[in-house]
Amino acid sequence: KKWMMGLIISTILFVIGVAITSAQPYSTFVGKVVAIQRGAISVEGVKGEVLQFAVGRNTVYIPPRWPGIGEWVRAEYRFDGRRNVGYQMKIIQPPPPKKK
Repeated sequence: KKWMMGLIISTILFVIGVAITSAQPYSTFVGKVVAIQRGAISVEGVKGEVLQFAVGRNTVYIPPRWPGIGEWVRAEYRFDGRRNVGYQMKIIQPPPPKKK
């Protein structure tokens, strides 16, 4: 009987955890790649801020290759409590220069 109660509580906690994780929306960040290292890509935004994204085998690259330094990307990511986890890195055309 105790194991049944433990199983029910574990199932409930699992379902709550999945619901919380799936409820987090992706954020988007657009900028130029300034650094690439194993497991991370750093991107400088148009206002000069730099975000580092953790990337790995689950990250989707469009087109299917790592971006190079100086290329512009649109990064879709989530903050997992410790770091920004990149889910998609799409190489895009740089924005047009601002008119004065």
